[in-house]
Amino acid sequence: MRTVVSFEKAEAKALQQIAKIAARASTLPSVVTLESQGDKAIAKVYCGDLIVAVKGTVIDGNGLSIMCPPKIFAREPFSDIAVSTKEGGPTDKIIIQTQRKRIETDTSYCDVPDDPTFSETFWEVNAPAEVLLKALKTVSDFTDGNSHSSIKYVYMEPLGRDLLRLVATDGRRLVEARIAVTLVTQKARKNVLVSAGSIYDLCKAGKSLDRISLVAGVIEGRDKYGVFAKWPNGCVYMDGSYTTAIFPDWKKVAYGPHGGNMVKFQREKLRPFLPKRVSYKESTVLKLNIDPTTQVMTCVLQDMDEHSEWGIKVATNTEISIWFNPGYIRSILDLFAKGDVTARFSKEKPRESSVLLTGVPQPWAQYIRAVVMPLQGE
Repeated sequence: MRTVVSFEKAEAKALQQIAKIAARASTLPSVVTLESQGDKAIAKVYCGDLIVAVKGTVIDGNGLSIMCPPKIFAREPFSDIAVSTKEGGPTDKIIIQTQRKRIETDTSYCDVPDDPTFSETFWEVNAPAEVLLKALKTVSDFTDGNSHSSIKYVYMEPLGRDLLRLVATDGRRLVEARIAVTLVTQKARKNVLVSAGSIYDLCKAGKSLDRISLVAGVIEGRDKYGVFAKWPNGCVYMDGSYTTAIFPDWKKVAYGPHGGNMVKFQREKLRPFLPKRVSYKESTVLKLNIDPTTQVMTCVLQDMDEHSEWGIKVATNTEISIWFNPGYIRSILDLFAKGDVTARFSKEKPRESSVLLTGVPQPWAQYIRAVVMPLQGE
């Protein structure tokens, strides 16, 4: 039996990218299913909690239902595939013909999880894929800290009818970003946590898409929330969790003790001198000495035996000497466009205070604020 299935370019690209992830996941059961009925076909990739489904069109042949290893779809780009089955021997064979190659492999037989469905839907938002994926990827990067207690989730919450709030933290840095979206529907004002790993998978699958909808709700039969990223011919299921217990009270951190001690400086006077990568060596520090009399912030970057020092003109009423991980400060400044950055410290204990940084956001965001914890210096 021979069946030919055609996929649109964006869906074929999404299927290939996720199949690559599944093919490398040696510790997780992974499989691709391909089914057709009439002139409609659907391919699904299962890999742990990751589930991706894309729609195709049957252009020749009859009904089809197969399982095969993900590596078959990960090897090369394709748009049309011809699938044939050959019975006989210890297992049935599948022959897949793409534009370039003919691949023959054994069929796979394994238990696949039930596809997640919502018992309750909270909200749905829609946004251009380029903006949404850039925001999700950038914010998710702030879950990747060196601490074993890093929280590998991104907080999502619609604000009104045109904004989506994203929050991530690794215990030393916290970022809140608001991006422009269109609220399609809202049945409940609920915030959800989404696995950062699932977000990275979506970013790989969605590179060729135009717009994406995020739909959040309670997964039926599971004690957790989940989010579907949908487009007309496919979707990615992103695993989630309830917000209690595993995520800190981020509003207390972001909107808490930062008061009247304020320092304003030009982003480009500090950012280019800081390392692009975060170093966790105790010998790598950025010392900031702020003098309100001269209106100068003296910056001292120390890394082992290397030492550099420079001054930046600032607008401030605060005298502070404080230490930071320079990579943390650089990662926050990368969120802002050129222009003024405002740093706010606690009134009571400015030397021990976290710093709240705000500035002109990059084009993918409407608003960004970030908090960085200091190092314990002299």
